[in-house]
Amino acid sequence: MSGEERNTIAIPNQIRDAMIVPNTRVPLPTSQPGPFSVPQQNWIFGQQWKKFDTTGRNVVELKLGGVAADYLAAIKLAAQNARAKEVILAVGHGGAGDFRGVSQTVFDSIPNATHGLTDHPFAITREVLDLPTVAEKVNGQWIARKIKDPKTGLITTIAQATVDKRAALFEMLASSGQTLRAGGVARFVLLACNIGRDVPPPGQPGFLALLASILGVDVVAYRGLVAIGEVTFTNPGVPANTKEQIWIATDETDTSRGRPPSDDPDHASFHDVPLTARVTANAPSVPAPPP
Repeated sequence: MSGEERNTIAIPNQIRDAMIVPNTRVPLPTSQPGPFSVPQQNWIFGQQWKKFDTTGRNVVELKLGGVAADYLAAIKLAAQNARAKEVILAVGHGGAGDFRGVSQTVFDSIPNATHGLTDHPFAITREVLDLPTVAEKVNGQWIARKIKDPKTGLITTIAQATVDKRAALFEMLASSGQTLRAGGVARFVLLACNIGRDVPPPGQPGFLALLASILGVDVVAYRGLVAIGEVTFTNPGVPANTKEQIWIATDETDTSRGRPPSDDPDHASFHDVPLTARVTANAPSVPAPPP
């Protein structure tokens, strides 16, 4: 195909998973008992996850408080290291609409130093995924649609500034989907709380189904609280070692319920993402068109 440009990325022969974590590094091994911030916890767990299988796993760091270009660079690097396997996004919080006080289903795409999801500029909400229902792309720009209320007959539009804000995030997702597909990634895993509890509006697709249609790969999320906590292991004559443990809490008012054994540093909860309470949305047979 001489003279024809192709959108390709370098792909290693080796097939492996990749985990995207915040770049808040902590000296390891650490004897610090905590408390660590959520970004630090995710970074530490990522190192444990990688160390368990250094040939089959790779960690990619994403700038704390970064911008869209940082996210897309991390996705590209992860895709280059995860052909036909998983890219796991472990950078922050998540939530499901009308559950635990969250108004709509949402997840962090870029790590943020502020706890929770309030005022996180790169939080991906249902409103972002629903952009094509309130706006259309004309000559490369998203323009607010005129929407007629079937009950009242009133015609409304949303503010163009709101469209622009959502469009920037929608385009970021769509571009990342192209990269994931080009890298042969099979699944995009959201290691954040409760996104799998999403209940879509009547007659509309669910949050994960919408996200899978935009990315063009399978999307996995958790129907439960993704709990994380420190455990410090001590042995005579050996420096103390603090590790992060991840599990799905069976009771969100008491996260110790359902917690795996914490006295065994080799337990899977110290080096594997949870395999319980997972919800999967399959990619559409026809990938979404480019943005």
